[in-house]
Amino acid sequence: MVLNEVVRKLKLGVSEIQLARFIVARFKHYGVKALAFEPIVAFGKGSADIHHWATKARLKKNQVVMFDFGCTVNNFCSDMTRTFWFGEPTKKFKRVYGAVLTAQKKALKLLISGEKRADKIDISARKFLHKKFGKSKFTHGLGHGIGTAIHEWPNFKPASTDILPVGCVMTVEPGVYLSGWGGVRIEDLVLVKSHGIRNLTCVPKDINSVVI
Repeated sequence: MVLNEVVRKLKLGVSEIQLARFIVARFKHYGVKALAFEPIVAFGKGSADIHHWATKARLKKNQVVMFDFGCTVNNFCSDMTRTFWFGEPTKKFKRVYGAVLTAQKKALKLLISGEKRADKIDISARKFLHKKFGKSKFTHGLGHGIGTAIHEWPNFKPASTDILPVGCVMTVEPGVYLSGWGGVRIEDLVLVKSHGIRNLTCVPKDINSVVI
């Protein structure tokens, strides 16, 4: 709901800080007592910074727009990232976005199959993105556990020895970050079940849904 509301605020000249404050205000409006972390709102090249702080940068045509935010409910955290394009989508955006979405689908497919080894799940997405863009463009872990803290065990990393326990909630968030242009990250929350997962993030992410 808050994501839909903030997307409707995407107009020429609006600033990252204005939208970040709007996100905070809307959560308060809905009775949320605390956010999981400060909202990330990033335009253009700012979205290549993994943990970008909202600035006075103003939205221009043909830019990446990244939102990464979450709230707490009964002391448990949520987390989600969606990346949009403001304007007529370029071939570059379509290529990068499509690759990140495919990488996430590869990881989710393994999770759905019942895979519990964190390293295998991470590598399924990482190998694909490294082949497309090089190792320097996706350097963070594929995801992490989330609960009463925003970052918890276990972790999706290529050298991880973690085994996902049934009942844990994980982020699955591949990304590609191109300095001077921007970044694309797509993040869902999934509940690990004995056989497969349940995706808790019911927000569209096909290319047609992210072009504004």
